Amino acid sequence: MSGPKCVGLSATERELLRQDNALKCDQLLARFRRREHELGQVSQQVKALGEEPTTADVPSAEELRQTVDEAVRVWLDCDAIQVLERQLEKIEDALEQNRATVEEVTFRQLMLDQEEASFKEKAEEHSENQHHDLLDRLSGEAPPKLQDFLQTWRKQRPRSERDIAWQAKLNRLWAQLISAAPHADWSKWQQSVTQLSQESDAALRLSRYENLVLEASAFLKQRRDWEAQQQQIHHLLEEIAPCASASAKELRKQVEQILASELPLLPQQLAAWQEQAKDEIEQESERRRQASR
Repeated sequence: MSGPKCVGLSATERELLRQDNALKCDQLLARFRRREHELGQVSQQVKALGEEPTTADVPSAEELRQTVDEAVRVWLDCDAIQVLERQLEKIEDALEQNRATVEEVTFRQLMLDQEEASFKEKAEEHSENQHHDLLDRLSGEAPPKLQDFLQTWRKQRPRSERDIAWQAKLNRLWAQLISAAPHADWSKWQQSVTQLSQESDAALRLSRYENLVLEASAFLKQRRDWEAQQQQIHHLLEEIAPCASASAKELRKQVEQILASELPLLPQQLAAWQEQAKDEIEQESERRRQASR
């Protein structure tokens, strides 16, 4: 971190740059710590499923903190931001790969259980044990509504090649939903699956398949929209993490309460908080500049 960007700057300019970059480093470190925690959680899921998790090959947050502090002290941290951004990119790539692994293993298990149930008369008990084991490994405690749904879903028997294709499509959706929302209200899909199993007319059965895919897809989209908003809220917290004012502390308290409630936030409220956060960051930057003078 030799700091080539600092060459040619006056002492005052160098100190102001130090303060601005140090603030940005604090924000990136807050983001890194959350990603580090998330990677640990999803890696445990991957291991529990009998797979090898993808590692990020990054230092710990504590080690990065020491590196950044040294950069600020010696090199005016002109390159520290780029170092942190590279480490974040690595850890986020590893997160995506591990999440994809959890989904793929779940999908394969769903497909395998149905194949075994289709060809073995006595596979029902074996299939049920596999599913309970899968859910235990994924979530630590199998959600009852999801257990009930899977027991109903396993009883489906494809009556044609078209049914097999629809079941594969639905298994992919179930894998995504089990990974994203195991504690969702699965009873609504269980009822639809029960009606599907009772339908003998091929055309009506096809219609029920299509409706089931639409229902599950719509819920998955809602879930992903909610997760995207949660990411924005987390990012807001990371942005104001270095801010020490009383108003910033109050904002953090409000935002953390929303995160704990896991309720969706009105876009207007999120936008208002983002504006407030922007003001807090500007004030923190100015406070640090004043202190350095």
